[in-house]
Amino acid sequence: MTETPQYQLRDDLIALGDLKVWSVLVTIVGDQTREPGGFLPGPALSRITTSLTIRPEAHRVALHRLRKDGWITVTNDGRISLYALTDYGRVETKSVQGRGYAATVERSTHCTLILTAPNADPLLHTDCIGIGEQSYLTEQTLRDLPQTLCSKLRIAELADLC
Repeated sequence: MTETPQYQLRDDLIALGDLKVWSVLVTIVGDQTREPGGFLPGPALSRITTSLTIRPEAHRVALHRLRKDGWITVTNDGRISLYALTDYGRVETKSVQGRGYAATVERSTHCTLILTAPNADPLLHTDCIGIGEQSYLTEQTLRDLPQTLCSKLRIAELADLC
């Protein structure tokens, strides 16, 4: 798919697989409307998402959800929709800007595998990712959770467990 060097970043992004459309839209609108009062015309947004192989249906659903959840606002100039981040969307995106635009990505070297007892309630710890009915992973070192077995693992060795 690579045509010229100017498309390499786009091609690398597409190669990562399915994109979280809502996240891509917030990023695009946020980058294009950094200051209050700025806006991005709908046709321009559509051209960008189309070039990223985002289907129009996914684009529309994500925009609807982002508007409903208070991240994006839309006004009309005739038949053209103009998109911008809301104040809430701007605050939320600025709160993660350091991680999203960091020169390097910090990666954990360890994680904690958590196994819960057969009849235990689901683990609802916010930083845990469910990997099975009774198993979870987290980057935090957790101990002394009721009805659980916690084991610290090196991330590099997780592939050997599969």
